[in-house]
Amino acid sequence: MNKFYACLALCFLLAACGPPPDEFYCQNAGEKPGTKEYGDCLRYYREQDAIFQNDLAVCSQQADLTYPQTLYDTGGSRRATVFGGYGHGFDGEYGFGDSRRIWIDEEPDEQHNAQVDALRQRIILPCMNAAGWRGSDSWERGRIETKRRRR
Repeated sequence: MNKFYACLALCFLLAACGPPPDEFYCQNAGEKPGTKEYGDCLRYYREQDAIFQNDLAVCSQQADLTYPQTLYDTGGSRRATVFGGYGHGFDGEYGFGDSRRIWIDEEPDEQHNAQVDALRQRIILPCMNAAGWRGSDSWERGRIETKRRRR
């Protein structure tokens, strides 16, 4: 029975993996692997992604000047004192007021980090728009079309 569950877990894991993002993009675009168009699609994906990631890095550096990465809460640990109640000493003896110091792990404050993300986006999104991107989450949202000036 354990082998069954192990096999089932492995199947779910393999199903979750899926193809790399560039292959997924081209397959969803209807291109068939092994064709010239598929190769062109992969090349296009990788070029656009590289340009986008470069622009995002520049914009993130600009956001770092106002809202540095150190503002994010990474969690940590702290010392705490735990007290035993009457008759429940930690060393097995009965008594009152027994205490000990322990370390408590703290998770990052996700709400605080979301607020920092929102503040950083106030700088990153306009910067990405100025670079010609529609958004800061993916190049697949496309480019902002600019009107050509008539001469």
